[in-house]
Order: sequence, then structure tokens, then C-alpha cells
Amino acid sequence: MAEQILSNLVNNAIKYGGGEVLLSASVAADMACFEVSDQGAGIDEEQRARIFQKFERLIETARHRSGYGLGLWIVGSMVKAHAGRIEVESQPGQGTRFRVWLPLRAAAAADQEETR
Repeated sequence: MAEQILSNLVNNAIKYGGGEVLLSASVAADMACFEVSDQGAGIDEEQRARIFQKFERLIETARHRSGYGLGLWIVGSMVKAHAGRIEVESQPGQGTRFRVWLPLRAAAAADQEETR
């Protein structure tokens, strides 16, 4: 689950961000946090309100036509299903940072369930 979330965010950062993609991870109390940052065009406030909607695509240029607008919808759905939260920091022209918080206990319980 966390791998899918991270994969979707990294793929979006590479596809739409341009420049370096920075990743970081940390643990605080009972939450794991990871961040994916890019140096792309950024996302204005109006667009940020829509990015987690199904089939939403913000860039329609020829270079970026692949995909169905499901990547961030999947991310948002998975984060919500695992009682996590996602934050987006972005300004036009200054890149975007996605920060995902996931509870460690839920992850541990899911891992135990998979091994049974």
C-alpha cells in the first residue's frame, strides 16, 4: 500500500515536475511520514482543490497525454482508507510537495494479516 502511494507520487513528480525529485521519510510518534517534492510548474489553489478527484488531469499538453487521471485519486483513496492524511504545498512556478502521513499500527496490522 505505501509502495503504491509513493510510486504514484514519484511518477507524477517525474512526469509533471521537471528537475530534481526529492524524497524524504521520517517517523514521529505513531505515524510514518514521507514527502515527494518536485521543481515543476506548481499547482494553484483552485487546481489543488481538484487534484484528488477521479479522472482529473491538470496538464493536457501533448507531452503529458498518457494516463487517465487516476494516480492522485488512487493516492487519496488509499491514504483515506488507511486512516492517514495527505498535505499538498505548492505555488505556481515553485514546484509541489506532497506529504503523506500513515499510522504505523495500521501498517503493522496489515503486514500481520498478509503473512497469515
